[in-house]
Amino acid sequence: MSPRKAERLTGYEVRRLRDGDSTGQIAYAAFRGDELVAEAAHRTEELALRILVDECTKSTVLKFCDALADGVTAATTTGDCRFIIANTGRTGEATESRT
Repeated sequence: MSPRKAERLTGYEVRRLRDGDSTGQIAYAAFRGDELVAEAAHRTEELALRILVDECTKSTVLKFCDALADGVTAATTTGDCRFIIANTGRTGEATESRT
């Protein structure tokens, strides 16, 4: 996976963080403007990016589920998303909102 593909999958800007870690890990972060959304690190670039995409997805799903629990229509900045809420059989939908 490339940083560009990670951007397409998450909808966020993906930046490689500085290599200053003595563990030899490669770190990436996802940003919405200047706001840090998620970050991930691994010894290989491929896995660091996959972990980052997973973290962004988890964050989006959790926000969506919280909004459903509150009875609010959820909106996400990562594009059109459809989720099946575990153990309920309900389907939720969030659509992109850019204002």
